[in-house]
Order: sequence, then C-alpha cells, then structure tokens
Amino acid sequence: MRLLTGEMKSKQALIAELSTDARPTPFRLSVPLDVIGTDAPHDIVLRHLGCHLELFAGGVLVDEEWPLGSRLPAEGAVGAAGDTVMRIACGIAA
Repeated sequence: MRLLTGEMKSKQALIAELSTDARPTPFRLSVPLDVIGTDAPHDIVLRHLGCHLELFAGGVLVDEEWPLGSRLPAEGAVGAAGDTVMRIACGIAA
C-alpha cells in the first residue's frame, strides 16, 4: 500500500494504491486535493479488510474499492490477517 499525490481525472489528488496478484496495475483510491484542502494537515486512513479497501480523510470516507486477488508479498501484512490499516497525519503542499 502506498499514498502519493498526482493527477486523477485532470485534478491534483491524494492517491492510495494497493497491489494485488489479480492485475498488473494497483487498485487506486483518490480524493481531489481541492475537496480536502491543502492548508492544514489531515488524518489519512487507508484500511484494507481483505475484500474491501477504504480511504478516509479527516474521519470521512472519501473513496472505496472491492479489490480482487491477494496482496503481493511486497505489500506485507500489518496487524491481524485480512485487516490492514495505514494511518498517517500528513500536510500536503499545493
């Protein structure tokens, strides 16, 4: 799993990716930066529950996906099997 900023649908966005063995490119969740703002830090949570992937910004669910396949070995498991949470507080510079 990884978090990055980049362009999605012609807008700058916060992007979360999860790689699985089901497809060559990662599953992507995103939220436009103009929606969450860039003037203050945000609590970002990326939660993987095996069959469901959720992206929260400031405690609000902003995107979700139902990925196929198993996480690639490089993705590693954090916490209990099938329950991976990545939580960070980040400031995003526009």
